[in-house]
Amino acid sequence: MAINFKDIEIATSVENPFEGDKLNRRKTIIQLTSLLRGLGEYGCVMALNGEWGSGKTTTVSMWRNYIASSEINGKSLYFNAWENDYVENPMVALIAEMKALFHDNPLFESIITKGSRIAVKIGGALLKAGVKKYTGLDCDSINSGIDELASIYSERIASYDSEKKELEDFKKALSEFVADNSSEFPVVFFIDELDRCNPHYAVRVLECVKHLFDVPNIVFVLATNLNQLQYAIQGFYGSNKIDGREYLKRFIDFEFTIPEPNIKDYALALYDRHGFDDFFGHNQRAYDRELSSQADLFKQAIGDLLSAYHLNLRTTNKIMTYSRLALMGFPIRSLFSSDVFFFLCLLKNVEPRIYDKIKAGEYSIQSLYTELENVLPSVLFTDEDFGFTTRHMAWLIANLLFCYNYSSRGMEREKDFVGKENPQTKKMEFPIKTQRIDREQFFEALAWFQSGRLRNSYNGLKMYFDRIDLLDNIDRYRRLMRPNER
Repeated sequence: MAINFKDIEIATSVENPFEGDKLNRRKTIIQLTSLLRGLGEYGCVMALNGEWGSGKTTTVSMWRNYIASSEINGKSLYFNAWENDYVENPMVALIAEMKALFHDNPLFESIITKGSRIAVKIGGALLKAGVKKYTGLDCDSINSGIDELASIYSERIASYDSEKKELEDFKKALSEFVADNSSEFPVVFFIDELDRCNPHYAVRVLECVKHLFDVPNIVFVLATNLNQLQYAIQGFYGSNKIDGREYLKRFIDFEFTIPEPNIKDYALALYDRHGFDDFFGHNQRAYDRELSSQADLFKQAIGDLLSAYHLNLRTTNKIMTYSRLALMGFPIRSLFSSDVFFFLCLLKNVEPRIYDKIKAGEYSIQSLYTELENVLPSVLFTDEDFGFTTRHMAWLIANLLFCYNYSSRGMEREKDFVGKENPQTKKMEFPIKTQRIDREQFFEALAWFQSGRLRNSYNGLKMYFDRIDLLDNIDRYRRLMRPNER
């Protein structure tokens, strides 16, 4: 099975823009589209704000298809600023994106001509080559005066009045061009990944959008992390005393922060995408109760543990992808606790210090328990309404501690970590102090594992570490599987 570490791509199309919308962005996109319809007459710049890995690019993809659908019948353009920040002058690249959509309109040549006159004064001597590269149009064939771009640039002979007139001409031509190509809905120009660009390029893009493309019937949507973008502003000016957020208000008319996605739904989508059921749902596991129960246990663990940590989409995908890769090291019929397995995968990625200490056996039973109580999100222990119930968490940690106590089959780290029956309550008690976890539930779970009713109770954690650290030869197991068993 091929493992894809790339961010998940939500299935979407013009015919069905919200197909596979695991992020629940349909309502948001429809509302924002209605807003842009009202604002587009005068033109505006909107910031679609979100943290890195929050699904901005996916949202933009669905949004573009919705705009192009029969319901809206609008036009949009997409510009990935990060992929183009090697271009000296972003104006050339922005115009080139328009060419891709409006290449058959004769008015576009006028945009190139007038835009080139402006760009040469702000973009440097490489403009001529850049125009041809990104638009496919030869400056010589457009306007013979542009033959002397280098001299125009070096001499700097253009007066303020002429520059102002050229800007007015360009914006007028652009306005006429957009009006000729738009319907009742404005042309929407999406600019993505601006926060990842080098600071100088990011500021140049903002200046182009605000000063050159600020015309009626064109709306710019900047899909960006505003916190990171303001740091870029500070980097451009070389001072953290600059109020980057206030500076951005010069360029952005309004901002909208995309809602936090439902991580549980997203995690389950990743479960399907990465083919976890190829393992957990294999027919060789279906007739064994302990084996068949691991799928549901794993699903509950991924949804609720990832939600409790408030991880972004990119990190969530990374952990799920890594877990699937590690899972390939287990033979199909191997018995292990799937929630403990995922818990350790999670720790390796978000709490690597704890993971390494567990692996090295540096904790006592009590200190490991205390560490987990202190570090793990409190919702896992205190919120009875949370999906991953406090009872289930008590059982997971009990399972982990019990396995941790066995470096290998039958060899305890701490021989006195044994449950004894309380003569008064007739219930098992263990030599460990708890704070946030319900003590009775926790001891009940430890007693259950001590009884050996789970067949792998005494196997220890080595088999998990070998797979998670990719120490076992994954291909060895794949070769052992017959083709119809893969």
